[in-house]
Amino acid sequence: MAFDGAGRQVMKAGLSANVIVSAISVGGRYGVCQTARSSTDDSVKLMLFDLTKGTRVYTVVPEAGWPKQYTVDETTAEVIAHLGELGSFVYAACRLPTS
Repeated sequence: MAFDGAGRQVMKAGLSANVIVSAISVGGRYGVCQTARSSTDDSVKLMLFDLTKGTRVYTVVPEAGWPKQYTVDETTAEVIAHLGELGSFVYAACRLPTS
């Protein structure tokens, strides 16, 4: 689930794996999460959601590993995975398959 600054639910997505990392963009347009390993279809997935439309933008298997945190650029819908000493990696919506 994602909530706005007033505590109102703006989106709900049913997932079959636990979320281990999540973030909401500064302006609140996008939400991103990564799931843990599981025996389900949602195992180890990175998902970007458009919270204003209530839709999933894309789902991918993250190739950059387990990040310490994610940030989202609202202008480009790029998801930046921050992996500490390894640096940062960018997932761009225009280059990723949709699900």
